[in-house]
Amino acid sequence: MHRITCILAFSLLAILSQAQQPVTRIERYGIKEGLSHATVRDIMQDSRGFLWVATEWGLNRYDGKKFKKYLLTGKNGFPDLYLGHLQEGPDGKIWMQTGEGICSLDPNTEKITSYPKANGSFVFFDRGKTTWTSSNGGIAKHHSSSLDSFTLYPADLGPRTNNRYVNDFLEDRNGKLWISTSNGIQVFDRKTSAYISHAVPVQPGRDLLNAMTFMFEDSKGNLYAGTWGEGIMKWNHRTARFDNFYFPGLQRGMNWAYEMQEISLGDKRYFSLGTAMGLAIIDADAMDIGKVSVVQMIGREGSSPELDMGQISALCKDRQNNLWVGTPTGLYKIDPSRQKFAWTNVSKEALFHYVRDIRNPSQIGYATTMKGWWKINVADGKVAPFPLPEGNEKLLNFINAWLTTDSGYWFTSQEGFGFYDIYHNRVVNLSHLADGRTGGIVTDGLGRIWFTVHKKGLRVYDPSTKTIRKVLADSAVAHSLFAAHIFGFVFHDGHVWATGNNRIYKINPVTLGYEMIPSKLQDALFVDKDNRLLVINHRAVYQVLNGELKTIYTVDSLTNRFIDRITQDASGNFWAVTVDGFYKVSNDFKTWISFTEESEVNSMIQVMEMREAGNKKLALVNAQGSFLLFDYASGGQRKDMPPVVISSVLTGDKRVFFPGATKAAITIPHKSAVEIELSVLNFSNETETSIKYQLRGWDNEWKDVLDGKIRFEGLPGGNYSLHLKVFHAGEEYPGETVFRFQVSYPLWQRWWFITLAVIKQKASGQMPQLLPLLDKMGATSREMVGNMSDIVWAINPKNDDAGMLINRMRSHAGALCALKEIHLRFNSNEEIGSIKFNMEQRRNIFLVFKEALNNALKYSGCNTITINIRKEGAAVAISIEDDGKGFEVEDADDGNGLRNMRQRTSDIKGDFFIRSVKQQGTSVAFSCPLT
Repeated sequence: MHRITCILAFSLLAILSQAQQPVTRIERYGIKEGLSHATVRDIMQDSRGFLWVATEWGLNRYDGKKFKKYLLTGKNGFPDLYLGHLQEGPDGKIWMQTGEGICSLDPNTEKITSYPKANGSFVFFDRGKTTWTSSNGGIAKHHSSSLDSFTLYPADLGPRTNNRYVNDFLEDRNGKLWISTSNGIQVFDRKTSAYISHAVPVQPGRDLLNAMTFMFEDSKGNLYAGTWGEGIMKWNHRTARFDNFYFPGLQRGMNWAYEMQEISLGDKRYFSLGTAMGLAIIDADAMDIGKVSVVQMIGREGSSPELDMGQISALCKDRQNNLWVGTPTGLYKIDPSRQKFAWTNVSKEALFHYVRDIRNPSQIGYATTMKGWWKINVADGKVAPFPLPEGNEKLLNFINAWLTTDSGYWFTSQEGFGFYDIYHNRVVNLSHLADGRTGGIVTDGLGRIWFTVHKKGLRVYDPSTKTIRKVLADSAVAHSLFAAHIFGFVFHDGHVWATGNNRIYKINPVTLGYEMIPSKLQDALFVDKDNRLLVINHRAVYQVLNGELKTIYTVDSLTNRFIDRITQDASGNFWAVTVDGFYKVSNDFKTWISFTEESEVNSMIQVMEMREAGNKKLALVNAQGSFLLFDYASGGQRKDMPPVVISSVLTGDKRVFFPGATKAAITIPHKSAVEIELSVLNFSNETETSIKYQLRGWDNEWKDVLDGKIRFEGLPGGNYSLHLKVFHAGEEYPGETVFRFQVSYPLWQRWWFITLAVIKQKASGQMPQLLPLLDKMGATSREMVGNMSDIVWAINPKNDDAGMLINRMRSHAGALCALKEIHLRFNSNEEIGSIKFNMEQRRNIFLVFKEALNNALKYSGCNTITINIRKEGAAVAISIEDDGKGFEVEDADDGNGLRNMRQRTSDIKGDFFIRSVKQQGTSVAFSCPLT
């Protein structure tokens, strides 16, 4: 799903870092993203975790990846589609206001019910599960689920005009029932059935003080109410009245308050207030009479066209702390946890390095540029220019690498080599010894300084004798680093290590002798906290172990995690900047937790360096002249991931909703396909969320769920359990969802049929000549039925997603391999699931696949069949491989099988290839272009 994503300069988090200009990522969902109408009237999260959105044209259910629309009208649908005021009832039904009264939708059956005899326009359920409705005369208490039996409690709603209403209910933590009306706030005493009015004395010119919009209770038990044009009210427990909080100096539309929610960021609380001018963020702990601290306005003023929110109609905070905003221009989502990434602009020049202070490394750092250094306070993020020694500014401006000592830094730069005593602001310039542009720098444990010179090998400087020696710098010596680019340079395990010339050099600092390890890649070197020597390039991570390279991690064809930068924090976690974002990486490089969306990918790609900054923070500097202090202690903590929810099971024309909510077993008729629809109700960085499944009773492999659906066809009779796991950015979350069902046995596997078959078998001894004919007739009939089923499936437009095709291929292969007791490996990835195929493509793809699979099953004598489906450039590639006896392709009879497969591949403008080696197996591969 494509979403409009906007980055705002958002001062809401200024308290977290006074010098930073934090960034808030706001996502907008409109009609293009699947919403039925852009004008949102109400938002609610139900007990299962689904988000419900009422609009001016229908109801929507959102699961984090797609919207499901409810637009049915008429006898079995809504009386009209102008919906609002959502509530979930005690029985799980979703209640709503329509233009013609009250309606409900039962998610367990998707049955819509209207209540024309109900008094009122919307429903409220108190904690005692009593049903209340609003009306233009007061409130009503209902005595039945049909809402046609009720007691009306009239209320003083002001002058008898058309603008008389009850707008909201609130049951506070003490059980008191508050009601906002057109004539102030009323408290309804359920014991005496009497109202206590809290209308505010009207002041001249402020006749809207009692026109109330909402009621809200914050985490501390404070009560607030909104008004039409007069700001917000706060209940004063001491005086037992509401105090008015007007927003002086702001446009009048700011004081039209429609909705309110509380959000927490660290130890700070904020109120999000929906107004006629957009979304106001208020400091919740700076509320006093006549004093309201508006931290930020998001809306019409100063916003991009995508964020022209206008009047806020609804606010909802989900259970993952995301704030959802309903407006006339769409549905917006704000995730406060994403605001831990806040780039601070420092200089117009690119930043290159973050240098930790020697005496106070956890509090002070320096950012280096081409035109000076900047001093950074890690605690508060404040930045100030740092003066360099006069006359040596150019030498220190473009730092390449440095070594820390007690009083300063040995450094290399574009201009040379030297020592910088930072506390006396003095430089010892030794550039004349460098003989060129310098690069990496290390110390060898003997007090000597090693550094690289661009395409001139290595140098060793002895500070005690002030002498310098050349190492691997002789162009006449084989394997010299002269004229070579040196990519990595570290000291590890008593040796100096360097990479260049497609080799890794291990140099003895005493004898200056060396050993070499072949390496065809341009590699960086990294010594981690476990004292492992890691060799890192864009595509892989290796460990140097016993003179060899041991592979730890490689980029596979399904990811774009080409490593650009890597570092390790004080806790031992790795952090990697890749082509597609920012990741926290486990020690074995198997688990990657993505911070891609939060970190603003474009800025991350241009990161020049990452280093540990102390105080559990990483410092990142980029080529745009900005730095980021990332709190990895909080940033590394993942949000709880909701479990998988099975929303429906379809078999034939029968659909069961939320089968996990009932104890009744699901039975699938024999030979019926079963389609299971499921979701992970995750609304935070949801694009990184995926599901894997295993069908026990069928096979033991975990497979990817494509497009939120799993389809099985032709399952043999028996009992099955479907196990579902959630993964986020490749990391497995604990817990499983388990769904059990059974497939009925075919006629010939039932006891009475088997009995009859035994009797028939005994009788067949009298006419044995009929048995081969009966067998052939049965096989032919089964093949005709199968081919007809394939044609019917292929022409169905509902099956144009590649995910549906892959599910059918997997089910078909799984059923046949199980019958033959052949192990099946079926590999595909989620990326393919959203690709669309036309009818000709999906029919030919499936028939070529089916022919190749049947050949393997019939002729290869294999133990294992491996099927791979992947996207390669602008095509989908499919291969069917077996480990059977193989054959000579040149000698093979080009019968209908091979000829048909080639022709069908040609019909979809693809390529066909077959390879076979005797006693090693056969591989059939073909492709389908996507253009």
